[in-house]
Amino acid sequence: LCFALGCVLMLIVSGNLFQFALSWVATNLSLYRLLALYLQRMAATLAARKTFPISRVRDICLAAAWCC
Repeated sequence: LCFALGCVLMLIVSGNLFQFALSWVATNLSLYRLLALYLQRMAATLAARKTFPISRVRDICLAAAWCC
C-alpha cells in the first residue's frame, strides 16, 4: 500500500515526461499487486485479470503519445 501511494505521489510531482511515464507504469503495477493480494477471493481475481491487460494498453498508448 505504501509503494502504491508513493508511486501516485511521484506521478503527481513528476517534473518531466519520462518520470511521469515511469511512475505511471509503477502505479499500474502496484495497483495490480494490491488487487491480486487476495487470490482466494473470486471477485479480486477477476478484477486483477481484467485490470492487467487494460493497464498494458494504457501504457502502450502513453508510450505512443510520448514518441509522437
